[in-house]
Amino acid sequence: MDIVRVDEFGGPEVLRVRQADDPVAGPGQVVIGVAAVDVMSLDAQLRTGWGKEWFGHRPPFVPGTGVTGTVLTTGDGVDASWAGRRVAALLPGGGYAGQVAAPLESVVPVPDDVPLVDAAALLQVGPAALSLVDAAGLAPGTRVLVTGAGGGLGLVLVELAARAGAHVTAAARGAAKRARALELGAAEAIGYLDGDGGPRFDVVFDGVGGPVGSAASKHVAPGGVFFAYGVPSGSFAEADDGVKVVGIEQVQFTPEELGRLVARTFGAGLTPTVGLAVPLDRAAEAHAALEARELVGKAVLLATSRAVRYTEYGDAGVLRVVGAPIPRPGPGQVRVRVRAAGVNAIDWKLRAGLMGTPLTGPTGTGLEMAGVVDGLGKGSPGSCRATRSSGG
Repeated sequence: MDIVRVDEFGGPEVLRVRQADDPVAGPGQVVIGVAAVDVMSLDAQLRTGWGKEWFGHRPPFVPGTGVTGTVLTTGDGVDASWAGRRVAALLPGGGYAGQVAAPLESVVPVPDDVPLVDAAALLQVGPAALSLVDAAGLAPGTRVLVTGAGGGLGLVLVELAARAGAHVTAAARGAAKRARALELGAAEAIGYLDGDGGPRFDVVFDGVGGPVGSAASKHVAPGGVFFAYGVPSGSFAEADDGVKVVGIEQVQFTPEELGRLVARTFGAGLTPTVGLAVPLDRAAEAHAALEARELVGKAVLLATSRAVRYTEYGDAGVLRVVGAPIPRPGPGQVRVRVRAAGVNAIDWKLRAGLMGTPLTGPTGTGLEMAGVVDGLGKGSPGSCRATRSSGG
């Protein structure tokens, strides 16, 4: 299977696709065929070597702590009925992979009406946002400031706070981020405040840290609360004396707490914002987008795509939409993100078994397609990237 590994600390380019053996479910574990992986700002920071004294990461390692997908196999002590279920899992690492082994206590079912990509986008920011809003005790009219409001966590906070009736001010860089915050219920969207004068807020949610967060803390009204949990800037905010501060402990959970919050997240009808979804082999692009601070919402890595397959000859009823690993292009090949596929008479004749071709396993259908090139094999010209393509 494919994994994405950090072989040395450095920029996004140190993320490299490697091959690894498929995992085997141990006692109390399940193996998950990964559909989507949550990409966190923390992943990008750890890749550079930041925080190694706290997190203990040393190359080589596989990043990624949140995945969604389908249970493939179960280990001893796990009910076999888990096989085939759509799930999410929170791991200590190793999520940038086509398959992962996860202890059953870290696994939460994903409802059928929640797409796996959306579940991955909400998997870690949803619990954090629910915990922060619960702790803030928001009520109609509460004046709330959210920094980093265009990111994955910030946008969920905006939505939840607006639902509670709070007057939400969303602070973010860039018109696209501010526009998305307004769509999710913010009363106003602004750039970052400095520390001199200006409005006061009953609650400040700081998802940025550093100088931005420190300046925001100066806008806490008397009796208000400053939630300091963000470190994308590299450090936590420093609040003035006299300001009530709730720190990162508010978004740190026991496995039991996290499981309950994930289940609440999937049942809360939250609106995911996926700003970038790319295959595993483009993980470097996802990290670069996070570091550029231009991404609206979440970045997600995709390990599978949807494909139509059949395992027996027959009428159209034998066709099934299934998850299939996203291929990596070989030498002289390109990978195309399919936008449309042609349907021809030969397709149904093959599916019906009229052409004498033996079935040796799940078989695809379709000889024509059109789409956009999103991956290049060795020797393919770089000018192919992001161009339209058609073929079989």
